[in-house]
Amino acid sequence: MLVRAGASLPPVVVIPVTIALMGVVVAYQYSVARGAAPGSRKRIRLANGWVMLVNLPTVAAGFSLINHAAHPRLFLGVWALAGGLLLISVFLALVDVVNTYRIGQASREALRRELAARLLREARQGRESPAEHK
Repeated sequence: MLVRAGASLPPVVVIPVTIALMGVVVAYQYSVARGAAPGSRKRIRLANGWVMLVNLPTVAAGFSLINHAAHPRLFLGVWALAGGLLLISVFLALVDVVNTYRIGQASREALRRELAARLLREARQGRESPAEHK
């Protein structure tokens, strides 16, 4: 029997918590999809949300549904999958950090160019103004 006998936590506790957490991730996915963030940021965060949605039931199964004594290979496989998905999620978070830095650098550079152009226009207008008054 795969379910319960010898599992760490009772499914009656783990499954509702897992469902609630999946609801939080779905709400987050919805807010990211509807938000005004750049496309690259949305794609990374949506991918990470899907990884979390797959990983939550995997972790729940490892904690409450699989008997490690009766099915050690399955137990190990489930936790290996959960660990791998967690690593993918951390990797995607790091990609998001690098992407956010890249977007910030591009925004700062665009702002610098805009300010330089404005200062140049104002300087040119300032030189032309006294000549008009003569």
